Amino acid sequence: MKRLLMLAVCLCWLSTALLQGQVYIHYAVNQPATLAAHAGADELICPGQTATLGATPAATGGYGGYTYSWTPPGTLNNPAAANPVATPTAATTYILALTDSLGCSAFDTAVIALDTCVGLQGQQAIGAFDVIPNPNGGQFVVNIRLNEPSDAIHITVVDLSGKEVYSKELLQPEQAVQQRISLDGLSRGVYFVRMESAGHLLSRKMILR
Repeated sequence: MKRLLMLAVCLCWLSTALLQGQVYIHYAVNQPATLAAHAGADELICPGQTATLGATPAATGGYGGYTYSWTPPGTLNNPAAANPVATPTAATTYILALTDSLGCSAFDTAVIALDTCVGLQGQQAIGAFDVIPNPNGGQFVVNIRLNEPSDAIHITVVDLSGKEVYSKELLQPEQAVQQRISLDGLSRGVYFVRMESAGHLLSRKMILR
């Protein structure tokens, strides 16, 4: 009887408060950060080399208990791992499908492209090779410093499919070279600036935004 009386008093108070517009409800919800997948950076590798996919960590937010599923799985050592090792035979876009313990999903992609990689010893002949600024809006400078004299320097820019979108040959270059390049009209995304000299080839990833 005491409980029923207390309930009646509470309901009476609530009804009166609603009529007077004086009801205040305070609550807090401990909600985690939004689930996010991190497939890692795009990379340019040599044929036969491997690339480790996924950032560190490859998943953030959500409710934990992550499940990873990478596609295509054919060139991965473990498509269910957070950081599988890829050995692509052609430029490949890997998709990370991430699921947490509540079944929420998130997705991200990483592109692994293949270069010709002629003469990796070029790193000894080339003192510096930089793209500035990076990222950029299509206007940038390639700075090159040679450790050895060269008859010519060939600068190219390729997209992730390997298509050449820019080419420039510099004959009888000085040991310090600064080449301004304009790529107006190209789509935003990841490109690779390549420098070849005396059979040596180096690449730098560039983001066009």
